[in-house]
Amino acid sequence: MEGMGEKGTLNMYDYEYVTKKEVKELKKILMSLINEVQDYLRRDYFTFRFDFNVGSGSRNLVTRLKGGNEGFDLDCDIRVNYDDDQYSASDVKHILMNAFNKFNRKYGFDFCEDNTRVFTIKLKNRANSKILYGCDFAIVNDYTDEEGYLCQEYIHHTKGIANSYQWEEQPDQYYTLLEYLDYCDENNLKEEIRDEYLRLKDYYGPNRSSMEVYYETINNVYQENAKKR
Repeated sequence: MEGMGEKGTLNMYDYEYVTKKEVKELKKILMSLINEVQDYLRRDYFTFRFDFNVGSGSRNLVTRLKGGNEGFDLDCDIRVNYDDDQYSASDVKHILMNAFNKFNRKYGFDFCEDNTRVFTIKLKNRANSKILYGCDFAIVNDYTDEEGYLCQEYIHHTKGIANSYQWEEQPDQYYTLLEYLDYCDENNLKEEIRDEYLRLKDYYGPNRSSMEVYYETINNVYQENAKKR
């Protein structure tokens, strides 16, 4: 079914929300995998915490394309504990990916894909050339700056000739999003967020990442409601 995206523009895609039951079942599988990785790494490398309640997934905005072959995915933040000078950003990401690769196949996942902001694992139905589901892992670090503000950095992979890894500060957009989210929560705009997110997913389809759609959704809902007050 085609709907309206931006004014006068027909949507080309048809997305649906994944049920809470399906999300819960995937989290259960992922938690078993992650727990094995934690046990393996704490012996010789470092410990880490993880959190699924990030991005669109934290607000039950997990979607998939109806009849598509990309399935759905979750987002997870990993916070590593180690001495600052013990490992480089490259070390941390590769240690984690190698550890996941050690156990991925046990749970049906392919080897990790090393992306710019995250590393990704996917479970595929090869017979039908279909991705069933996956997870994007961001390696983040929370800290307080000199002025007392809570900040966050993440491991960024610069691809190409440079092929480097470094801790990079979250963009200003990230902190603006947090402010807008507080406003939306205080004003009970949950349903408006769900409606706008699905509308934008239908409009952009796979041409824009879920995180980009999430940022745009929160901005649109905030702007639309703040100007009314």
